[in-house]
Amino acid sequence: MLPWTLRNLRTFHRFQPLAPRYANTPEDFVPRGFNRWTKTWIADYVSTEELYWAEPGEEMDFDKLPERAFDSRQQFDATQQVFDDYNANHEIDADLDARFAALATERIQPSPLRYYIRLPLLRMADMWLRPRTELFTLGPSLVGI
Repeated sequence: MLPWTLRNLRTFHRFQPLAPRYANTPEDFVPRGFNRWTKTWIADYVSTEELYWAEPGEEMDFDKLPERAFDSRQQFDATQQVFDDYNANHEIDADLDARFAALATERIQPSPLRYYIRLPLLRMADMWLRPRTELFTLGPSLVGI
């Protein structure tokens, strides 16, 4: 790790023994509020692929959110409004990110065990136990089976 750390020190002019958590350069904007909000409900690979890994600039489909993404009708409405605002310009700026952060805080405060224990355990179980069938290639000989 020493050569990598020295390379980072020379290249970025800062002590950084590993790659940044979000694989960003120092001047990149990282939507930490959005990332925190997604961790208040994501428990499965499908949600990660459909919403968290959505292509930047694409529409975010509110209807793909599972029921566990909301604790109340007010959260449902606030989340829908944030999605509508995102879909109007297809960019998460600092203001929109702050709104996602507020939604995250609103979900974490009443149920910290869900955020810090239950959901991480569910994500681990999903990673370990869910078969990755989307990675299998079906050859022509398997199609008729």
